[in-house]
Amino acid sequence: MNDGADGDDTDLDECRVMPDACPHGRCINTMGSYRCLCDSGYQVDSSGVGCTDVDECATDDGPCSHVCRNTPGSFVCSCPPGYRLGSDERTCRDVDECSTDRHGCPHACANLPGGFECRCLDGYRMVDSTCVGKQRWIGRENNFRVAFSLQFRSSPMSDAPKFTQTAGPTVNFFVFR
Repeated sequence: MNDGADGDDTDLDECRVMPDACPHGRCINTMGSYRCLCDSGYQVDSSGVGCTDVDECATDDGPCSHVCRNTPGSFVCSCPPGYRLGSDERTCRDVDECSTDRHGCPHACANLPGGFECRCLDGYRMVDSTCVGKQRWIGRENNFRVAFSLQFRSSPMSDAPKFTQTAGPTVNFFVFR
């Protein structure tokens, strides 16, 4: 084993002799040995003369509000669908789909954490992403009862996840005996 000193008790500068002695750090020569001063995101390994990556995501209160991915010497935060990464690049903020044209709701939109919910106006009910109005009787004709209802539909455009409302309501007439 090399004790870091040559035969005449002068120190051998391991940092000069071994230029790759401290990957991810700076080599500091000491009498008879050397040590590593590790870069940010790295820590001294168990041998005391090397640097290993710190997994910032493995801590109990990790640096990210939602999703954390460890990278060499650092980490990257990301967000689940319905959220956007904030300017601090650590915190996820809810996307208010209702304030954009991306919701596709035919009547009303309610923003929820990480998403939204379509709602119908009073007098309508939601049926398969469609607000359907109550049937309205408009009279009798030749012993037939005539009724109508209004439907408001939303349909996806080709560039998902954008949605658009179809042009106007659909009027359905019903004839009963």
